[in-house]
Amino acid sequence: MSRRRRTWLVGGLAGLALVPVVLSVRGGAASVQSSDFTVLYTAASLVRHGQLAAVYDQAKMGPALLQVSDGHIDPTLPFDYPLADALPLVPLTLLPLQAAFRVWQLLILLLLGAAVFVLNRLHPLGKSAVPFGLLAVLAAEPTWALLTEGQLGGVLLIGTVAMLAAASRDVAAWGFLGGVWLAFKPQYLPAYLALLWAGRCRRALLAIVAGSLLVGCSALLAGGPSGMMAMVRGMLAGSAWADLRHMDSWAGLLALALPPRVAMIGGLGLFGATLILLPVLAARRQVDVLPFAALAGCLALLGSPHTLPHDLVLLLVPAWAAFVLHRQGRLRSPVAGLVILQLGWVADLHGLPFSAGALALTGVLGWYLRDFTRRAAARSRLSQAA
Repeated sequence: MSRRRRTWLVGGLAGLALVPVVLSVRGGAASVQSSDFTVLYTAASLVRHGQLAAVYDQAKMGPALLQVSDGHIDPTLPFDYPLADALPLVPLTLLPLQAAFRVWQLLILLLLGAAVFVLNRLHPLGKSAVPFGLLAVLAAEPTWALLTEGQLGGVLLIGTVAMLAAASRDVAAWGFLGGVWLAFKPQYLPAYLALLWAGRCRRALLAIVAGSLLVGCSALLAGGPSGMMAMVRGMLAGSAWADLRHMDSWAGLLALALPPRVAMIGGLGLFGATLILLPVLAARRQVDVLPFAALAGCLALLGSPHTLPHDLVLLLVPAWAAFVLHRQGRLRSPVAGLVILQLGWVADLHGLPFSAGALALTGVLGWYLRDFTRRAAARSRLSQAA
């Protein structure tokens, strides 16, 4: 890339990276009170006061939500996550809601920086890769949603990075941490289990299963089996399923043409298909971990029936893998694909009746998958000729 183009690219990324700062400042108190962070903060407050069972009891959770938000949030919103999801926010409940939200935003930024730093240690892209990568992450629309809503995407991202580290080196500690962090939203976990299987990392695979079970079973602390059942009921009947058209996945695209129930069944069917496809690909004798990580990371998001805009920050791992493959001459430059994704995500901000982001990700994945296979075939022919 020429110096002039690089300057324009850095300038554009810097401008886009200021967007979450502006949105956070303009959001004000009312937007924080009605954000997803308020649900997590309220659940963490109940945990701090020893009312663990109340987290899944809407008769108690609803009034607590109204009290914390000063009446600015829908009291029917459930806490439909494993109980462990509330634990990172427990110390923040010692602060008022607004102050806790700002601290949480700072922690998100630190997690994003840590993810980029670890990725560059695993698969180095040069000295400028960390600041440039962090700038690109801040410029991406999913980060805007993550910072303004205060969701758990930063924790999930660290989990996916830990999974890649475990797959690269078969380290049980990385596997355990990846299992714990990624299990905060367990629908993304199976794709990364397939990644560990592809790398034949048996120690890390066992550690991931142990870590994810620890998080998943945390609901038992909220009343034993009844707490676990309450969590499952919340996941299956939560408000996030009310309108699948808001999902940045194939299920969201199906919801455009199908009735909600049929779209949900179809989305679950596609999710099941990805759960079959990835292990089948992983079972082959020779699997290159890095391309598989890129594919699994994309399919984890597209295949899940419940993929929200802030979850797309997890695409950092596939994007990083794509840049490494490009440096190796095995893939075209990922810049064009990332620009297409950003355009799709920004278009979604204007209230389109369909997920332009899901369409863009599907198209970009197909485009780059075709380019990768063609280059691999060309290298194979050259090696055979030699």
